[in-house]
Amino acid sequence: LRHDCSAAASALGPSATMGPPNEYEELSVEIGNKDLSWEKDDLLTYATTHHGIVKTSNGKIYDYRLDRVLRLGFFRIVSPVLKDGFVVMQALAVMGIAVGICSGLVALDEANVIEVDATLCAMADSVFNYFGALMGFLFGYYVFSAVAQADQCKNFGVGGYMGAGANLMMLTAGWFPESDAQTREFKREVLRLSLSIFALTCGEGAEKPKDEVISEVVARGLLTDSEAKAVKAAQGGHCNVPLIWIQEAYRKKFDMQADDPCVVVRMAKVETLTIQMRGGIGTILSLVSGWGLQPLPLVHMMSGLVKWQFFLLALKEGIAVAFMLEHMPPAAQVSQLTMSALIVFLTPIIFQSLLEVVAQIRNPFGDDWVDYPRLLFHKWVRDEFTTYLFTASEASPNIRVIKKLS
Repeated sequence: LRHDCSAAASALGPSATMGPPNEYEELSVEIGNKDLSWEKDDLLTYATTHHGIVKTSNGKIYDYRLDRVLRLGFFRIVSPVLKDGFVVMQALAVMGIAVGICSGLVALDEANVIEVDATLCAMADSVFNYFGALMGFLFGYYVFSAVAQADQCKNFGVGGYMGAGANLMMLTAGWFPESDAQTREFKREVLRLSLSIFALTCGEGAEKPKDEVISEVVARGLLTDSEAKAVKAAQGGHCNVPLIWIQEAYRKKFDMQADDPCVVVRMAKVETLTIQMRGGIGTILSLVSGWGLQPLPLVHMMSGLVKWQFFLLALKEGIAVAFMLEHMPPAAQVSQLTMSALIVFLTPIIFQSLLEVVAQIRNPFGDDWVDYPRLLFHKWVRDEFTTYLFTASEASPNIRVIKKLS
């Protein structure tokens, strides 16, 4: 993809049409000031932010260049954290604790109450390293298990739905290459219902109210009012309700071809692929819901260990600076004091940044900058499905190898 508005507009191409002009009533429903009609490409607007980063109209940023991510990723992770006043105040609090410990030790050493020596520094280092090793192990598990869940959601959840749906549409295109009105209407309805499943899932994943999500899906033309009532009445699994209708539509379509010996095999394939689509949606919802969260005791323990490690960091650096002030020459004090200040200030910010990453990637259907560009995904799926069902399928009678075999 190119990253300027004009090039992006040309890359999107004309609006997808699934029938001769004026055959279907054009959808033009507005929510606020945004046209969300599912057939229109203007529901996506590209805007260049900086090199390699593309922002879609639903406010999501998506990076298509891995090299750009590797170069800019650190700053893009830390910068949202720095905007949180709590994070900065936490770092300053750790520095304040270190300064307080250092001041107290220096005062006690000057009063000959205690001796700040190398043994005390070594003891502080050993305690810090002991808990640091424990927290490093648990913290690594905590972070990377969250990353693994995000990968599962994308690869097996979204990817599972998209892959099974694309396979179903590709087979449908080969089974029904006819361009008569009834066949085109069947294809269009199957396509619409397939896209409605993803739209419902995105809303459910974003933890929006069910009624609000269904109303938006209806406004986009992905569900009719009667279909919406059935989805709304579902007590559970409402995102997958359209799969039942897709399966029934294929069964009725195949009933019209009762003499075809391949009907049974084809219907079995439809059932297999619809089940795989349901599996992808189920994977998404299980990972982004409470069922997919990490154990709550682990979350509490990690939060407590991080705060405890911050205190040990302040203790270690406070003792080290006190020892430096009492026993090191002035020239050495400047460099070591600067290094200690940087360590005490930056370490809490880096740890908090990692925790923020876990919070952001836990649910990729939310509003964080790393979340999915949902409307862009909709366009990709819609255009691929449309290509199979109409562009490729209806061109097949004119393909040379097919002509020769006819």
